Amino acid sequence: MKRPGKLSAVGVLLCALLGGHAVFAKEPMPTISLAFDDAPVQKIVQALAEHQRLNVVVAPEVNGVMSLRLNHVPWQQALDIVALQGALSIERRGNVLLVSSLATETRQTVLENRLFTQQYADAQEVAASVLAQRSTLLSEQGSVSADTRTNTLLVRDVPAIVQLLQTWIDTLDRPVAQVQLAAHIVTISSESLRELGVSWGMG
Repeated sequence: MKRPGKLSAVGVLLCALLGGHAVFAKEPMPTISLAFDDAPVQKIVQALAEHQRLNVVVAPEVNGVMSLRLNHVPWQQALDIVALQGALSIERRGNVLLVSSLATETRQTVLENRLFTQQYADAQEVAASVLAQRSTLLSEQGSVSADTRTNTLLVRDVPAIVQLLQTWIDTLDRPVAQVQLAAHIVTISSESLRELGVSWGMG
């Protein structure tokens, strides 16, 4: 069991790091009390990691400040609260905490699958057209393929791109305008032609 003097020293360390104060409860209930005002999120995570003697790696996109008051809560719960309020993804690997922005992670991983059955257009041709313009129509993670048996497109991409592609694909899936020509052969006698004032001579 740690002596109260050592616990106080930890609180002083957190205070120096974050400009706040922290007091750790005695064992056997390993709880933690934190109080910070407008402290950088990176610093808060760093302080929590040091309490457990863990290393921490923070991604460049993690930023922002946070104010919190936690009294006698388990360390893991405190970490989860900071992750939730800071929109962070915190993964523990051995004695290292990997911290990244949850918004960035979501953009990179959440993809939507959608099927587009073509009524008039050829699915394989539409897929080839999309792939030819991949840099403007798809994200880096996006893909499109065609099922020739059912004349269906399978699009996989982030939801916003899929929604835009739906409009683009629907525009292509329309019947092609056709011009219909009709010819009529009419037989008429020479007598009827004379009645109409037509006179043909044959030499």
